[in-house]
Formats: sequence, C-alpha cells, structure tokens
Amino acid sequence: MKVAIYARKSTSKLGQKETIENQIKICRREAELLGLEVVAIKTDSATGTDDLNRPEVKDLIEDAIKGKYDCVILKGISRLYRDTEKGLGLIKKLDRSDIRVITVEEHFDSGLSENRTGTGQLDLSRITMYLMFSEMESKKLADRIKYTQIEKAHAGEWNQASMTPYGFMYNSDTKKLKVNQPKAEVIKLIFKMYINGRGMNSIAQYLNGDNDEGLFFPSPRSKRWSEYTIGFILKNQVYCGDVVYNRRSKKTRPYKNPEMIGKTDEDIYVGKDLNEKDKWIITENAHESIIDRDTFSQAQQIMEMKAQRKGIKNNISLLAGLGKCGKCGKGLTFKRGNKNSLGQINTKDNYYCMNYIRYGKQFCTSHHIGSKELEEVVIDELLLKIKEKINYEKSVSSIPTNKKSNLDKDISKLQTNIDTLVHKMDMLLEKNMDEKITDTQFNMFNEKYSNELDVLTKQLEKLKIKQSESSDGEDKQIRLRGKYEEALNIKEYPKEKKRYIILDLVSKLVINDGEVEIEFNI
Repeated sequence: MKVAIYARKSTSKLGQKETIENQIKICRREAELLGLEVVAIKTDSATGTDDLNRPEVKDLIEDAIKGKYDCVILKGISRLYRDTEKGLGLIKKLDRSDIRVITVEEHFDSGLSENRTGTGQLDLSRITMYLMFSEMESKKLADRIKYTQIEKAHAGEWNQASMTPYGFMYNSDTKKLKVNQPKAEVIKLIFKMYINGRGMNSIAQYLNGDNDEGLFFPSPRSKRWSEYTIGFILKNQVYCGDVVYNRRSKKTRPYKNPEMIGKTDEDIYVGKDLNEKDKWIITENAHESIIDRDTFSQAQQIMEMKAQRKGIKNNISLLAGLGKCGKCGKGLTFKRGNKNSLGQINTKDNYYCMNYIRYGKQFCTSHHIGSKELEEVVIDELLLKIKEKINYEKSVSSIPTNKKSNLDKDISKLQTNIDTLVHKMDMLLEKNMDEKITDTQFNMFNEKYSNELDVLTKQLEKLKIKQSESSDGEDKQIRLRGKYEEALNIKEYPKEKKRYIILDLVSKLVINDGEVEIEFNI
C-alpha cells in the first residue's frame, strides 16, 4: 500500500523546522512497522484552524483521489486540524475516496475493523473525542497566551520582540522598547514634514531619495517607503511612549463571494479585525517617546480633516467648504479665475453661492467675493481675536487670587478633622475593651463618630474633585495657549497648515453682499 506522510508546523518560527522533521521520522517508522511504502511527503505551514481550502490540504486530497497513494499517515490528529468539525469533515472526505487514515499518537487507523461499524461504516466516536481534546487544548493555549500578553501590555512591556516598530529596539532586560536614535530622527522628520503640509506620498518620495540632497533614508525591513508606511507611522501611538494592545482580534466569518477567490461555502475567513476602542489596552508613558503628544495630536487632527475632505491640494481654496451664503444659506464654492493669452488676468479667483452656480437666479442672486480679499479678512480677524484672547488671559492671570490656596487649606483642615475623629474612635474602642466604658456608651459614641466621619469624608471627596477639575482646567488652558500662540504665525505656514488652523478655530463664516460674519472657536 502506497502512503503519503502529512506534517504541519504550528507557527512560522524557524525552530518549527525540527518539528516537521521529527513528525516525518515518526511517520516513516510507523509506515515501516505496517509494511507501507512512503511515496510522498506533504508539509503544511498554515495554522490548525484555517479553512478546508488550504492549498496543501487540497493537494493532499486531489493526489489521493487520483490514486497516487492509498493511505495518509500523520503524527497526531492535531497536525491535521484543531477544529473538530473541520477535522471530521476531512477524514470523511478521504474515507469516501477509500483513502486510509492513520494517526500515530492516537493509534487510530480507519482501515482496521475496530474503527468500523458492523455495516462497514467509519466509526468516528473515538477520533471525535481526540479532535475535541485537541481543539480545547488549542483554545486554552491561546487564552493563556492572550492573558500573558494582556498583563505584559498593562505593565508597559512589548509583546512582539521580533516585530519592534521602526525607530525602536527591544530591550530584553526590561522587556520594553528602547529608542533607536538614528531611526528616531527619521520618525521626527516624518511628523515634521506632515504637519508642515507635505502629503504622505510626498514624504515617502522624499525619504526614497527624491530630495535636493539626494539622501536616502533607511526604510522598515529594507523596503521602499510608501504612503501606507507613512500613514501607519503617523497613526501609531507607540511614538508618544504608549503601548497599545488588543487593537485587533482574530475573527472568523464566512466569505462574501467564496467562488470568486477559489473558496467554497464550507470555508471561513480567519483574520484580524479592528476592535472597538473601549476594548483597547493603552498603557501611557510605557517607554521613552520619540514624538511629543501635542505633535502627535496635531497629526491626527490633520488626518481627520483630510479624511473629511479628501483630496485637498494646493490648488484648492483655503476656505473650501467653510463659507455660507448669507442670502440662501447654501455653501460657497470656489472658482479659479482665468488669464488671456498674454498672461493677463481676465477674472480673479472668487467664491460664489452654490445655489446660483447650479440653479441660477431663481434660487439666489448673482454675487461673489474675491478669494484673496476674503482669506485676508478671515486671517486678520482671526489674529486679532487670538491677540485679544492672549492679552485678556495675561491681564486675568496678573490679578492675585487665593482661590486655589483656600481650596488646599480647606482640604488640609478636613483631613486633620478626619484624622482626629479616627483617633477618637480608636481610643473609644480601647476604653471599651479595658471596660472603662459600657457597651451601651461605646455604641452611642461610636454611632455619633461614624456619622460625623461620613459627613467629613463626603465633604473631602467633593473638595478633591474640585481640586482635580481645577488642575485639569489649568492643563487645558496651557494646551489652548500653545494652540493660539502657534496660530499667531499663520501667515508663514503652507496652505494646508493654514487651512487646518482655520478649520480648527473658525466655527462660522457667512458672506452677505460683501459683508463677512465670522464666529470663532476661541
């Protein structure tokens, strides 16, 4: 009887090569004992939970049906599948084609009468039990690994030593990430260029050598930089010093159109899908950061703005999608002017009412405003508003206030009163134990002190909440002040950054007969 040996490695690690060789040796020895002739060796690299259409499995079945061998031998049932339903399905399929299946570890042999019913049908009861045990062990192992990784993430440790993010190295002593200084400089450059108006593709080309200096920057895994790599880096919170775990989880689901990709209705997709953000495990300040949080936050806001209005280029207006017509309430559209053959301007760049442009005078009157003039007005008004805000904050901060110090004093006083009360309760208990006061006296005073303690504790909790809110408010003011001070230099920035600042700080822009009404988020 001709036999094919089937061996599968569990992971992609190099050490699994020895496992494959070991499986083949065990199967060869079993074949010799049974007097079987080994004519083929099939090796598989997929996981034991993948679908039935794995190329190696399909190849195994097709060759068996073609009569290239009469028997399949494998070390253990777990090598075939760690999914009971799939494993049974494959054994049945082979048996229907008169292919004998032997597993060494379980001593299962579909060709023996002990594994057949009285009518000659295959008895799958014992092999079903082994498949179930294999599946359960696989799930337990996956759970153990998951729990270990969760604990490591909470401790700020990095879970994949072999896959460290670009710009970092793995510290085997601390199990944490360590900054790789030369590559960290490239990360800083990427964020700087993006915030200053460069697109992801433009940054990738720059790093690939398309720059005045002809410099080439080392890329992840020796590949060329691409806009997808740049996008991945810009979105990665690891560069702020945080560890983010459980962003994605392994999910299984049916294929939408299985026949189009060579699958069947029996097959399922196994892959990683993005989890809801509340399921992420985020440990802040787990390792040294490369990018400060303000820079990272700014990059996220720019990406969000670009996602809302895809395709913003330098030839698009600064206020696109922001202005409204004061007559009909419809948005304003930007129309670029044109020049004659001599390069002289015939018409200027203008903003027009969208209703008039689309439907004519029946819906709105013919009116427009020059883009250059409107943009200058918006920027000048914005700068004026920011300067007023900054001057106001300076004048307020110069006025002495005892609000915070009074809050600290009240908290300190309450804490002292609570400590005194707790001491009284301790002394009361000692007196009762020494029989200096009766149980009735103890209960009466103890209840009185307990009620007082409840009142004081609630008061302290409220004051600490106020103290925390006050501190949060100060942090928020510092961040806002930084945002306003950055906006003071708006005229020096490229168009995309100007637009980012305007969209962030201008909430309303209405144009009516040349009059401009602006409301600010300040």
